[in-house]
Amino acid sequence: MNSAEHHLAAPRPTVDVRLVPAAATAWGTALVLTGQNSWVDVSSGWLTVVGFVLGMGSAGGLSALGLAWIASGGKPGKLVLPDASGGLHRLSGRMQAITVRWRMVAAGALLCLMVSGAVTATALQQEVGVDRALSDLKESQSSGAGQESSPAQGTGTNGVHRVRMQVVDRPLAWSAASTGGSSGSDDSSSRTWGQDSGEASGGVVIAVQLENGQGATVFAGDSRWRSVRSGDMVEAVVTVPPSAARDLQLRTSGAPKTVGTVERGAFIGWLDQSKRRFLAGATTLGPEAVSLLPGMTYGDRAAFDPELEQAMKDTGLTHLTAVSGSNCALVMVLAGHLVLGFGARRRTCIVAGLAALGSFVLLVGPDASVVRAAVMGTVAAVGILAGRGGTSLAALSVAVCGLLVVDPAWGRDFGFALSVCATAGIIVTGRPLIRILTQHFPAVVATAIAIPVVAQLWCAAVLTLLTPAVPVFSVVANAVVAPVVPVVTVLGLLALLAFGQPWALGHSVGQGLLTVGDLPAGFVAVTARFFAGLPGAVVPWWQPPLGPVVMACMCLVLIVLVHRWDAAISRRHVSGRVDPSHPGPPVSEQQWRALTRTRRRWRWISWSITLSAVAVLVLGWLIKPAVPTDWMAVMCDVGQGDAMLLRSASGGETATVLIDSGPDPGALRRCLRTAQVDQLDLLVLTHDHADHVAGAAGLDQMVGIQQVWWSSGTGRPPQEITGWSVAVQQPAVGQVWEHNGLRLQVLGPSGDPAPSVDSSGENNASLAIRATIQGDQDQPGVAVFAAGDMEEDGATRLIRDHGHQAGGPLDVDVLKVSHHGARNGGTRIVDATTPSLALISVGENNDYGHPHPDITTHVAGIGAVMARTDDMGTVGLYINPDGTTLDVRPLP
Repeated sequence: MNSAEHHLAAPRPTVDVRLVPAAATAWGTALVLTGQNSWVDVSSGWLTVVGFVLGMGSAGGLSALGLAWIASGGKPGKLVLPDASGGLHRLSGRMQAITVRWRMVAAGALLCLMVSGAVTATALQQEVGVDRALSDLKESQSSGAGQESSPAQGTGTNGVHRVRMQVVDRPLAWSAASTGGSSGSDDSSSRTWGQDSGEASGGVVIAVQLENGQGATVFAGDSRWRSVRSGDMVEAVVTVPPSAARDLQLRTSGAPKTVGTVERGAFIGWLDQSKRRFLAGATTLGPEAVSLLPGMTYGDRAAFDPELEQAMKDTGLTHLTAVSGSNCALVMVLAGHLVLGFGARRRTCIVAGLAALGSFVLLVGPDASVVRAAVMGTVAAVGILAGRGGTSLAALSVAVCGLLVVDPAWGRDFGFALSVCATAGIIVTGRPLIRILTQHFPAVVATAIAIPVVAQLWCAAVLTLLTPAVPVFSVVANAVVAPVVPVVTVLGLLALLAFGQPWALGHSVGQGLLTVGDLPAGFVAVTARFFAGLPGAVVPWWQPPLGPVVMACMCLVLIVLVHRWDAAISRRHVSGRVDPSHPGPPVSEQQWRALTRTRRRWRWISWSITLSAVAVLVLGWLIKPAVPTDWMAVMCDVGQGDAMLLRSASGGETATVLIDSGPDPGALRRCLRTAQVDQLDLLVLTHDHADHVAGAAGLDQMVGIQQVWWSSGTGRPPQEITGWSVAVQQPAVGQVWEHNGLRLQVLGPSGDPAPSVDSSGENNASLAIRATIQGDQDQPGVAVFAAGDMEEDGATRLIRDHGHQAGGPLDVDVLKVSHHGARNGGTRIVDATTPSLALISVGENNDYGHPHPDITTHVAGIGAVMARTDDMGTVGLYINPDGTTLDVRPLP
């Protein structure tokens, strides 16, 4: 028998584009209506509005006609349509096909007309609301200029208004290009600024709602707006740019004043607390962790390292730290594939994916931008899980129409454009690329790589509209980090859940998960820096319109190549040659069993290696050298700053005090964790310099704090403790605090606050504290003196007020050397306190030359032992078993 060729026609994928004209019409309508110089507005006559709607509907009908002709290949007898039962049938006959086509065109035109009318109605209604809000601002300005504003819309002069508003979405970074175009945020929820004044600017953008119900967008130049949260009621002095005519956009250069919080339910409060703990835990792991872990988990980029952020921009990886449609699609697809691995059907996989996406949206926070990304992600993920990209394109068109009807301003939002392009790419090109990659990788890995790569290809042209530069290694960098992105996201979400638990074990589990997640997050950072550091990482590109057109053509070529490659693979599986020769003897049962055993053996080996690596990482974090808990004082190594713990034990009860918090919240939390401190009876912030108070940011969410003492040269409390729900007090000289054998007495400063002070004035406003620590059982007490950064003239006044005689208030056992051993701290306070131990908190290799040789020489000259954090790290102060001598030991 001769060999014979048998060829089977590969089924060509079909794409349902019938609703694409409606989506394009909705988008075009929104672009025209929300443009700065639109000729259709509320002042236009009804004939103009009706004519505009009819024109947009006609344009949509013509596009529907063109798509119908393309779908039929220009031949009426070849038109393929889905029938009511879901199958496919071919309509024969020229007249019948033409009739069906014209019915399709008529239905498409009618749908385009309806969508255009709906978008127009919403846009005009929003414009009426904006005009009303602007009118209210002008009326309040004219009627109340120079007086205190009302809570609703306040007063202002020369276009300046005091406004009370509710924050409705998370703050995002924004920047306006010098050309005056649109704002350039990488997050999918950033709004365009329209036509700017021409100056480069940037800051924070926040979606808000005024008290009259009108929505607005605030562009703030003060970084303190980053700390506001969804649901906060804030007051701010704002201006209304003359160009903001289509939607209400406000600008402010001042800080927000939080005046209240809208009740958002117990779940949102729990989520906010969990996120604060998550951020604090990530801070302890270093700048890369605090930059990437919150962003890759729930889109928080408030603490992003500027250098790393630039590297990620140069490599096209910034989308990883934003809640985008591709992120939502990835969560849903991975959950669906996990269920599919257990033998579930496709419908069950889709339901599981939707459940996972719903949980993800709840954990991230159901803000407007997140919900929009979830809608896009759902459409894309259903297309992949169901294997019906054509149907999903119709669903995407419906989603675009619905979102633009709700808010036409999204039509000129670059984030919206990126979401639509990414989702369309995942629907159309996602499955082909996954099929290609599954030839070499497991399905889950192929999916994790394909989704971001396809999204990058489809979004590249839009990105060149934002910035005329091309990250050359963007696709490669996304492909490299793609396998670890789901790992970071899953570990981060689990950590977020753990941090929300009220028990201490939840915090430990959450911190352990973050520690493990820091490894793949670090890989992302290394990848970004590596590719950003290569020659030609960012290539200047042509300005619009040439640049985006060229980029679109290049990406189109790559997309076509992907589809051709996928088609070649499909043909390989459905065509071939029948070989009549004998196939050979069958594989024996022994060989088959041996092969099966080999596969199982390698599978167990791979699982054992993976689990062992995970166990080593977790145990390495959990199992640490035990720290003796009988310390009386701990000088924390917080870099160039101060943070000192004091603790007493009396009758089995303890009291713990923290004096200053250092410059770094992460370093302080590491010290508290090492010292096993989770409760502070008193926090003392000696003066308002960042190296003493910045580490207190968010401290009330990590440990229990009963009371706070503070001091400053201006009489204003440090910003870090603003809003804390604890007793906050500026103590007076002579005031005493005593609890469970720990006694603190305020010896200084002397003098009254001033409206403004220089650095020396703030240093000399430091609280001077004498602390007496009673040891456990019959151990003698230890006297400690700490005076922040008090300089020599302040110390001179202190000695004048309290003397330097033996047994006096300044006669102590331990001296915390002021101002990190700087020369301006002087030596008189060293002589007056006559310490046997001097503690110096100072950063290693600091730029200030601290401690000064004059100070260290003088301390050594009086016979005092000196312990420095730059040499020893965090040090603990203990009383030896003999009860007569002090022992200083580094803490592990």
